Amino acid sequence: MDAFDVNPLTKHYFYLKKAAMTADLTKKEYLDFFNGYGVNTRENALNTNTYHKIQSFLEKDERLFWDYLFENYSSKDISTHLFSRELLSSKMLERTIKYLSDEGFQEIKKNIHKLKINFYQQDLMNLPETLNNTYDFMYLSNIVQYIDGIFKNYNSEDKKNQMLNLLKYKALLERLRKKLNHQGQIVAGYIYAIEHKIDNISIFNPEVRENIFPEEKYNYYFFDSIEDISDSIDFKKDYHTKSDACIVYPSSKNK
Repeated sequence: MDAFDVNPLTKHYFYLKKAAMTADLTKKEYLDFFNGYGVNTRENALNTNTYHKIQSFLEKDERLFWDYLFENYSSKDISTHLFSRELLSSKMLERTIKYLSDEGFQEIKKNIHKLKINFYQQDLMNLPETLNNTYDFMYLSNIVQYIDGIFKNYNSEDKKNQMLNLLKYKALLERLRKKLNHQGQIVAGYIYAIEHKIDNISIFNPEVRENIFPEEKYNYYFFDSIEDISDSIDFKKDYHTKSDACIVYPSSKNK
């Protein structure tokens, strides 16, 4: 399996999580260590006592990295300066991340030793020419929501420029498409609350999105919104009015 990110911390964070699974932490210990207590707080996250349980399971270079941090900085400094301060509740994570269900957690612990990942520290625009393998499946997460920053030479609030941004992204997908095996597919974008219109984000302009990625040509898969589920779990609201969506490219409709 290959993974990429422009941020080098992604690799270190992955190996910390892998070590935690290998160390046979309970699910509560795992969630407390990586997520802290409650919503939007880092209290107890990356605590030293739990780190000492997992450090011997880190690969050599990764242990050097994390040992240095834990020896020189407090857990609070590490957790608040290296990672996003916006946190979700454990209940929310268990509901939306399959491996954090009770069954999924036990399954991934049993098989984590089989997982080998090749990391590319690479930005999106240079990725197609960097990849050495071919793939049945590529997942680009919600990168499409940030392309206006990637193509920042354009005023993203202007409709014409929004179309240019999405066309540039579509051209990038065509370059990535050359790395797909026969009938391979790319999840070109996970879009949170897709029906929301946001003036300065191209993919959230329905007219622009439909022009570049029309539903009659591309497979759109719709889900209950993570944002909505978060509200209902964390803040006791009981409504589900929003939808998230994935755009799949190439699409079976577009052959």
